[in-house]
Amino acid sequence: MAEPIPKIGIASNVFVRQMTFVNAGDVELGHKHAFDHLSLLAVGSIKIRIGADESTFQAPHMVFIRADQEHEITAMEPSTTMFCIHGLRGDNKTDDLIDPAMIPRGSALREFLKQVVVT
Repeated sequence: MAEPIPKIGIASNVFVRQMTFVNAGDVELGHKHAFDHLSLLAVGSIKIRIGADESTFQAPHMVFIRADQEHEITAMEPSTTMFCIHGLRGDNKTDDLIDPAMIPRGSALREFLKQVVVT
C-alpha cells in the first residue's frame, strides 16, 4: 500500500490536486478540509470511507465531500486517477502555480515562460 502520486496546479485561485494511484489498494490517508469540495474521478475506481460508511465509485464520476468530514480514498484498480478541485479562499489565496508542461503550444503564457525558464 502506498499513497498516490500528487501533482498540483493553481490558476485564478482554483486549486487542483491530481492524485495518481499506481496500484489497487493505494490509499490517500484520512484527511479533512475546511470547505466543501468536488473530486473528479477520471480513471479507474475508488472506495471512499467517511466514518464507518464506505461508498464505491467508477470513473467518470464527481464526488462531493462536505467540509470538516474526515475521508479516506482507496484505489480499487491500478492506474486510478482522481482530481481534487476547489477554490482558494481567505488566507489560502495564492499566486498561480503552473507547470510549463500543462500549457498548450501556441499559448502566450507558454511563449513568455520560454523567455524566463532555464532548461
